Amino acid sequence: MRGILGDTWREFVQRKGLILFGILTFVSILIVLASQNLNLQFSTEGADFDTPLRDDLVDSALLGGVSVFLGFLVFVAVLATSGLIPRMIERGRAEYWLSKPVARPTLIGFKILAIWIVYSGVLLIGGVLVVASAAAVHGIFSSGTWFVLLGSIVTFFIWLAIIAFVGVLTGSQASAMIAAFITWFAQWLLSQRDGLFGVVEWPVVEGIADVLYYVLPKTNEIGTLVLDYAGGRDVVTWLPLWSSVLFGLVLTFLTLWRFKQKEF
Repeated sequence: MRGILGDTWREFVQRKGLILFGILTFVSILIVLASQNLNLQFSTEGADFDTPLRDDLVDSALLGGVSVFLGFLVFVAVLATSGLIPRMIERGRAEYWLSKPVARPTLIGFKILAIWIVYSGVLLIGGVLVVASAAAVHGIFSSGTWFVLLGSIVTFFIWLAIIAFVGVLTGSQASAMIAAFITWFAQWLLSQRDGLFGVVEWPVVEGIADVLYYVLPKTNEIGTLVLDYAGGRDVVTWLPLWSSVLFGLVLTFLTLWRFKQKEF
């Protein structure tokens, strides 16, 4: 495992991933530092809002900002990792890895785990640095931030499961990226199904849409759910979270099985 983890880290550094994530984090910190110059006045009929209410508004804005930042980092991480599995099983490298005295499912499982550890670590470090700079500038820190950070690495796991499965299935980085985009668009479209089918009744199509909604991951809704929980608001249902994690686990199991059966 340490060898695969070290190899994944070297790939991350050699492919300029450290520089890219460093630049994105640095720019975000600069934006946070610049926000201290904003002079926000909250008033109603000449009376200023009290400090607790003003702090709640700033806290909510910071949580939203951190969520957007981490969401963008997850997007970049998906693009950066979409070619790692196909590259691992390309001719020449596949023979090298398969020559190791390790069972195939264990080999690919360790690779997926190593990718998740390396990139999740970078996501967490970037998020913590941005949160720390926001706390230093505005003097406010919300414990809900930890749930936003946790939500980002859970979301990355789900996307990693998708690109790993397609990567093993096709051996193509382009196919993995396309599959991720199609899944994102499908889950967004299905989340709007009540509005889409609210005017015209299509029972068969509605039934198919409902099945697909429950089967496919719901990363957009996970982001909303995590923000609600982090902000102290009531969460109506945890379905988007646990069903998406279950989807990722099942797809990871299928990836292990397919890699074991694949001919090289």
